[in-house]
Amino acid sequence: MGEIASIVPILFIAGTLEVAVFSRLQILYGTADLLMIVLIVWSLNVNTKYSLVMALLAGFMMSFYSALPMYGYFLIYLSIWVFIQILKNRIWQMPLILMVFTTIVGTIFSTVISYGILFLQDVSYDLSFVVSQIFVPSMALNLILAYPAYSFLNDYADWLYRVDSTK
Repeated sequence: MGEIASIVPILFIAGTLEVAVFSRLQILYGTADLLMIVLIVWSLNVNTKYSLVMALLAGFMMSFYSALPMYGYFLIYLSIWVFIQILKNRIWQMPLILMVFTTIVGTIFSTVISYGILFLQDVSYDLSFVVSQIFVPSMALNLILAYPAYSFLNDYADWLYRVDSTK
């Protein structure tokens, strides 16, 4: 129960930072997805048990922040969560390499699902524009933010579970 209570402030802070700060820090048209990074880092920690709750809450928060339909970020974050759970059971020995890999794949999921949803709503963009102006800069920003987020949230999760194990 302590993990669920502790992920709400983390998501709130990450969502506020994403909307207030990181949405203004753009490379071309790409922005960082801090909630996705937080979800990836928290889900990769071996001690966390309720990362699905974090994926659902992050999808709920981003559905209010974004112009995508309500189901858009639920699809994005749940697909990233399922991908992490599959890889976590098979390749857990290399958490930093797995974090980089899932950040790249998560950015691909986010771009493809967002582009697909917009395409279904008859909003079309040139694919080369999406790749060169949105995807690649977003991936670079996500990878830059992944390492500080990993160091902070991994230590926080370790501290949280060390405290819970003494009770």
